[in-house]
Amino acid sequence: MPIDQQPGGTSTVTGGNFPDPTETLQKLDPAEVKLWPIDKVVDEFLVPIGLADLGSIFKENNITGDVLLSLDKRDLKDMKIANVGDRLYIDQCLDNLRKHYHRMKREKVIWKGFTPAGPVAYFDSCWQCVAFKACKCFMKQDSIKITAQGYTKRKDPPPCNIFCVGLTNDFEDFRLLKNVQWSEKRYCICLSKRICMLQFDASAQDGGGTDMRIKDVEIAHPDMTNEMITVIKNAWTESRLVAD
Repeated sequence: MPIDQQPGGTSTVTGGNFPDPTETLQKLDPAEVKLWPIDKVVDEFLVPIGLADLGSIFKENNITGDVLLSLDKRDLKDMKIANVGDRLYIDQCLDNLRKHYHRMKREKVIWKGFTPAGPVAYFDSCWQCVAFKACKCFMKQDSIKITAQGYTKRKDPPPCNIFCVGLTNDFEDFRLLKNVQWSEKRYCICLSKRICMLQFDASAQDGGGTDMRIKDVEIAHPDMTNEMITVIKNAWTESRLVAD
């Protein structure tokens, strides 16, 4: 694609037809971008978006990957990128990259697993545990996934009946989460059951109301340690900050 050179190291793509950066930016991992040295900023960011000739300006200003993600229109002007079109285009690309970064953070899986799972304490009865361990094809399970966005439970029918019974999904938004509790029921010296209790505002899901109605979501799994509860609480805090 032809590039018109201008004084001061500026450039414009001929006719104002900048390449569409969407596909290029979606392939980038923003967490890795933050670790880029200056040369990689030029090779992996400026070259794909058609502004390779601005590389000298980025190098003179020591624009590493971490700095790149924090640039705004004023910074680009201070860097003596005189062409307004170039500045707006770079700012748009960076805005898309930052949105991609936040979307990846929200969708990142914090924990996933199946219930029931683990020793007999996590089953309704000894018979259920024995039957499950002996032949899973007749037993149903819940597939649970926790991301920074919320809690998702997929109810899986028994494998032998999967074509007769459809899959169902329940999602609870962390922005409606009101409390996170942890407990451990001990049955004997070697047998216990860890439980994470998520309490959501169900009245908000129903369109609001004067009285708050709490929906309890229980996750009984050996992975629900104190450390995991801390991770879930941190994700909850981040979702509240985004909501605010």
